[in-house]
Amino acid sequence: MRMWLRTKKGIKKGQPLRFVCGHHRRNVPQSKEEKLKRVSKWGVTDISISPYLPGNKIVRYYPFQKRWYCSIVNSKKTHAKLVYEYYFGKVPDGYAIHHKSGSAEKIEDDRPDNLIAIPKIWNLHYMPYLAFGFNIPESEVTKYYIVAVDKFPEKQIFKEVCRMLLKDNK
Repeated sequence: MRMWLRTKKGIKKGQPLRFVCGHHRRNVPQSKEEKLKRVSKWGVTDISISPYLPGNKIVRYYPFQKRWYCSIVNSKKTHAKLVYEYYFGKVPDGYAIHHKSGSAEKIEDDRPDNLIAIPKIWNLHYMPYLAFGFNIPESEVTKYYIVAVDKFPEKQIFKEVCRMLLKDNK
């Protein structure tokens, strides 16, 4: 606010303001429709209410990251991670949340039966490179990974996944 406008309204430097916009609704519960109407005024186009989390959690789609995010007080976590933590507990250290379908662009992809916690090296390195190298979708590599994890020790998983991919893609 410009200085002359403040003095015209009787506002003095160092004096508290009588009313702050939006503070009157701080502890008033809102319906889903009210929340979506309020958030749509911000100019965000892809917003929704989470169908997998309790309460009226608003989630937003970020197209550059191709992820849904849910804003919670003091943190911004992916919607998939919050859903996983709600249904299965805390994600172990060194692990990341992976979508079995290989896609995270729709909010339906964050359903609990489509999420799995895998080591970060698999999520960020092995899965994309194997999918690219064999020219198959990531969901195929994920299926073989799930089979290999159940049958083989940790040191042999990569070798067995590659062996299964070679055998089925001849």
